[in-house]
Amino acid sequence: SLLADIGCGDGKYFGLNPNVLSIGCDRSLNLLEVSQASMHETFCCDAVKVPLRSDVFDACICIAVLHHLANLNRRVAVVRELARIVRTGGTVLLQAWAQEQERGSKRTFNEQDVLVPWKFQPWHAEGQLKAAHATTDESGLVVYQRYCHVYREGELEDLCSLVPNIRILESGYDRSNWFVLFQKIDDERLYHVPQAPPQPIEEKKL
Repeated sequence: SLLADIGCGDGKYFGLNPNVLSIGCDRSLNLLEVSQASMHETFCCDAVKVPLRSDVFDACICIAVLHHLANLNRRVAVVRELARIVRTGGTVLLQAWAQEQERGSKRTFNEQDVLVPWKFQPWHAEGQLKAAHATTDESGLVVYQRYCHVYREGELEDLCSLVPNIRILESGYDRSNWFVLFQKIDDERLYHVPQAPPQPIEEKKL
């Protein structure tokens, strides 16, 4: 099977199944350079416009990507791209952070649009240029604030409903994440050409 991993990061999902050939992409070139997936193809791109052929992949995964997109148009564009690159009958797994965190989680979200701190460990921070918006914590670690839009129950399903050739197979909650598994279907609405309404016939006066 041929799998697309959109937002693959360091490739931690590659190689889990030896019968699957994975092709991954990520917007972060640095993550791709330290990828553990030396036997798999990776490239750098934005998930809203993926330079892959349509109707090719048997399946696609997009894990921990959607919560980094700042507006609805970009989120819909990503879902549309995921549906485009898989073949009819192919499946797509989406997963994103939930606002409703499970008990014991180290994160609590009172709002959906939040900034989440990301700390550089000392061995990662060496030689790195410190961005203007970065700060330093009491331990001397460089802290970046990452934008996240965390999802409420049902929001991923609503997002998928905006793309016409999708049928949701399963959805649910898993370890502080919402997920949706959907299948690409051959939707007749994509090919329907609206016809002009019939014009009224004027009655002839005798």
